[in-house]
Amino acid sequence: MRVYEVICDRWFLRKWVKGITLYPFIFFQGKPTRTLRKHEYVHIEQIHRHGILKFYLLYIYYSIRFGYEKNPFEIEAYTKEKE
Repeated sequence: MRVYEVICDRWFLRKWVKGITLYPFIFFQGKPTRTLRKHEYVHIEQIHRHGILKFYLLYIYYSIRFGYEKNPFEIEAYTKEKE
């Protein structure tokens, strides 16, 4: 499935949210950096690997259980964005 990138104004995303993937859309607050774009595309890869429903259910579960910074999906995305 094609992925669509959407540039949003601040009213849509909170100040601290620079990008969010809601498959098949990636919403960016302003023009995305190369690093941010890479980060969000890791989430696209994760969705393809796990399936849409399983990814989002696991993402929510991990976020509640471990918090955002220790969510395994975020750890993978932050690691790969630096490659």
